[in-house]
Formats: sequence, structure tokens, C-alpha cells
Amino acid sequence: GDLLGYANIITTDMGGTSFDVGVIHDGEPAFSYMSLVNQYEYFIPKVDIQAIGNGGGSLVTVDEATRTLRVGPESAGAVPGPVCYGRGGSVPTVTDAALVLGYIAADSFAGGRMTLDHAAAETAIAELAVKLDMTTFECAAGIAKISEFQMADLIRKMTIQKGLDPRDFVLFAFGGAGPMHASVFAFELGLQKVVIPQKKMASTWCAFGAASADIRHIHEHVDIMVSPFDAGQLSQALESLKERTSEQLLREGVAESDQTFAYSIDMRHKGQINEVEVPVEGLNIASHDLDALHDSFYARYEQIYGKGSSFRGAKLEVVTFRVRGSAVTPKPVLSPATDLTPDIPEGAAPSIGQKALPPRTHPFMMASNCCPVM
Repeated sequence: GDLLGYANIITTDMGGTSFDVGVIHDGEPAFSYMSLVNQYEYFIPKVDIQAIGNGGGSLVTVDEATRTLRVGPESAGAVPGPVCYGRGGSVPTVTDAALVLGYIAADSFAGGRMTLDHAAAETAIAELAVKLDMTTFECAAGIAKISEFQMADLIRKMTIQKGLDPRDFVLFAFGGAGPMHASVFAFELGLQKVVIPQKKMASTWCAFGAASADIRHIHEHVDIMVSPFDAGQLSQALESLKERTSEQLLREGVAESDQTFAYSIDMRHKGQINEVEVPVEGLNIASHDLDALHDSFYARYEQIYGKGSSFRGAKLEVVTFRVRGSAVTPKPVLSPATDLTPDIPEGAAPSIGQKALPPRTHPFMMASNCCPVM
């Protein structure tokens, strides 16, 4: 994002089993402070990544009651994998649909190291099509559309439901299957640009990001205060958290000169349970800064819940103090992105579906690409 000059990014990773979405707003990744694992709630800060069971290996079945296609969340996994892998799979998957539609070619899959069984994929999807009085191609197209619209719905949940307009963002599409479907779900959301990592990095982009991520620690402290607030108390609470965060970074070998900090406070209307994270500029909060703090809360609250939803005459509560401590790690050098052109790259194989179905003609089908140079 820094290399390309984008501060608002929607990250999407479609692999074999799941579709994962994250949001970067104003250059900062969105965080979640509560995770639900089975029936247990964990109040641990983490980057907010939401996932659904929708990947290249997602199994496709017919709901006999409604006579409709059902995509996922079950997956064929790597073994047996999609029917076209020829490893014993019998239930069609999203990848089988992509093969039938011509989005991938049987003889150039994985750089030509693996040949896909087009006939087997077509036969498996045809069995579903018969149940729905559809042609094989119509059924395959329906599978792709359901998968793509499910992905669009998750992105809406991560943006619109949190007061963000997806049209203000650039989409990064990666994972083994993500770039193949990105043009459709991005078009559905009104996005104007898609960035796809190239040079064999798209399928492992998450691992690349984890390996080159900065060091970051988050410390929190819950101390409920009711307005009118004491600026000194707010500053003291943040200062204490900063000291703890700095000590942890020092133990990990990060010098004080290499440490950076960001401060925020969770606030809410008194009597409510919905909290809003409000950024704080620096530690030394003066009395005149409190008005700006209130204004930031009202603005963010109305961004999430709608204009006029806040009541400026009501008392406010501070609930949680938070400090993020970071240290930049060395990064690989990436080359700038360039726009893709209609020219077919050397070694690329033409899609077998070009004659069977109209090509996708969305305005950003010629997406941008980012070419890492290691």
C-alpha cells in the first residue's frame, strides 16, 4: 500500500478452503478486541480478519428442498481435492466450475506441472445441472456467481456495517484462487481498482506478509470514567500503558529510538454498551483537547450508526485506554505496479472458455499488479 500510495485497502485471500478479508483504513489495519471461538469469547487484540468457508475446494451440492445450488462451507481439501485433480474426488467444487467455464486451462495449471481432468469436472457438474434443469455451463456459471456474491457479502460486512464505503478502497486480491474471481465481486461492490501480486507471489502473499510484518504490541487498561473528564487522569493512564509497552519492546531488542506509539481511547454514551475507538494525538492531553476528543467520538459514532444517531447533550464514558507500540522491520524491495494490458504475456495459454461464454468486461478487468523483486 505504501509503495503504491494507497491508504485504504481491502485485502482478500481466497485459498482452497476459505475466503479471508481484512481492512486497512487511513493506513492502519482494523483491529478486533473480542474473538469468538466456539462458544468462548476471548478479549485479546488482533488484526480483524473475517473468513467464510468459500474457496477453490468448496464443495457444491444441490439443496433438494429448494432445488438451489449450495456452495461450501465444506471443502474437498487438498486430498482428494476437486474432481478435476483426479485424486478420487467425486463432488464438484468451485475450481471444477472455473475449469468448465474456461477461467483456467487444463494443460497449463500450476505452470504446466499438473494436468487437470476437464471431462471429469464437466461430468460432475452436469450431474448437478440435470437436477436443476440447467445446462452444464449455466450450472458452472451459477456456482461461480454464488461463490463471488458470498465473497462480496463478507466485504460488505467488513466495510458498510462498520461505516466505511467500499468504493473508497482499493482491492488487493491474492491467494491461489482469489485473483480469478476478484473482478466480479469487486464490480459488485463498485470498486474501481484491483491490485494482484505477481511473480508467483499471489498464492503465498499472506505468508510473505507475516514474514515481513513489523513488530507490534498492544496494551490495554479498563478504567471507566464519566464526563466531564479530567485531562490529567487520561494522560496518566496512557503514560502508564506506554511505559509497559516500551519495556516489552526493549526486552525484544528494540531500542527506544526505534519505537513508535499510537494512542486511543474507547468511548461510549453513558448507559450504552457500544464502544467507539477514538484516536488520541500524543500523551499530553490538555483541557482544550477534550473538546476535540468529544468531536472525534461524535464523528466516528455517526459514521458507524448514521448521521444524527449521536446525542451531544448526553454524558460520555471512557472505558478502555489503549497503546500500540511498533518497531519497523527490514522489508524486501518491491517494484512499482504497472497496469495490465490486453496483450497476452509470453507463455500464457488462451482460455478454453473464450468461445463458450462471453468474456468478463468489467471496467477494471485490466487490474494493477505488484511485482516483488527479492
